[in-house]
Amino acid sequence: MNSSWFALVYLVASGLAFRGNSFSPRPKLSSIYARSSQPYVNVSEPKWSPITIDTYVHVIVHTRPMPEDQVTEKEILQQLDVLNNDFRPYNISFDLKRLQLAPHPFWPDRDIYATDANEMGRSLRLGNFSSLNIYIRRQLSPLFPLMAGVTEQITEWTQISERDMERDGVEITFFSLPGRPPVGRSTGLGKALTHEVGHWLGLQHTFANSDMCIDGDGIEDTPIHKSFSGNCTEPWDSCPNMPGLDPIYNYMNYVVEDCYKEFTPGQVAHMHSVFKKRLLTETTIHRERWEEERHLQTWKSPKIVERCIGTKEWCEQGKEGSVDVCLSRRESTPGTALIPSGSSKKWYNASTNEGCVGSQEWCAKNGYKYISEQYCLSVRTKEEDDW
Repeated sequence: MNSSWFALVYLVASGLAFRGNSFSPRPKLSSIYARSSQPYVNVSEPKWSPITIDTYVHVIVHTRPMPEDQVTEKEILQQLDVLNNDFRPYNISFDLKRLQLAPHPFWPDRDIYATDANEMGRSLRLGNFSSLNIYIRRQLSPLFPLMAGVTEQITEWTQISERDMERDGVEITFFSLPGRPPVGRSTGLGKALTHEVGHWLGLQHTFANSDMCIDGDGIEDTPIHKSFSGNCTEPWDSCPNMPGLDPIYNYMNYVVEDCYKEFTPGQVAHMHSVFKKRLLTETTIHRERWEEERHLQTWKSPKIVERCIGTKEWCEQGKEGSVDVCLSRRESTPGTALIPSGSSKKWYNASTNEGCVGSQEWCAKNGYKYISEQYCLSVRTKEEDDW
């Protein structure tokens, strides 16, 4: 499993080598990128065939959402825009097929190293083996709170197991989304997902995690360098006896995300090749299981939200006269409808009634933080039998 591009503490503390990062020495670099201290300039870009990847996004929040679960639909769509913009020069695009909210009491901060870590993918994963599933949640590991993303990579293509399907996908944290305050190496640009999708498409880090001048990724046109670069403030050559300056602008290095600018042609060719493998592999797995619609109970369950004064459950008790009048008042904009004769008036006060979880005012002022106000209102008005 490839750890987050922000998990510097993990690299230093654990000293673990990531899967698939051991390669034999390679010949001298031939790319014009090899001795450049600037981002790669496309002089003769290869004509890669276009790839469109079906993408499913799962937003994991607590069953009882907390402030740290707050995320807007706009943020998610902006994150997909960043991903598409970063991959567009390489003829790779991502088509959002579904954005779904997945409430759970444990998944928001479940440790990725836990023995039952497969459970989330087993329950939520959609699409085929060539479909990208993105899971966005509060925290990936309590031991490494600055870890912004993680990807389980496939290293054995001859047989894809059910476990491979369950773990296949990318996980990122809320703090890595574009527009968020700086955390660790994140500066609010949303580039963690670009790095992790690079892993999902078969790329390794450009360094070997060993502080030695050995090949880290097996790609011919990424210069060999000792370790992660950290930043791009000045050109650096950590392996002066080998061709090429350190790739300080490469998406698969560890640098602050302001530095991320490029993949090399060799990396792009490898990603296209790995995606073709994913397409071919689909013929050998049970696709029906992963195409099946999964019905998720939203956290705005009537059993929770319909207990407030002025809600449907309350209206049906007949405490304010006609149930129909009560319900019509409940759906009115506060202060616009007449108060039925004999009513207590209290529950029509937006400041006291509409602060109830799931109410109109709550959706408008708070519910939107959990994807969107429209989603909140549409779920709120569903019949209980529809859940």
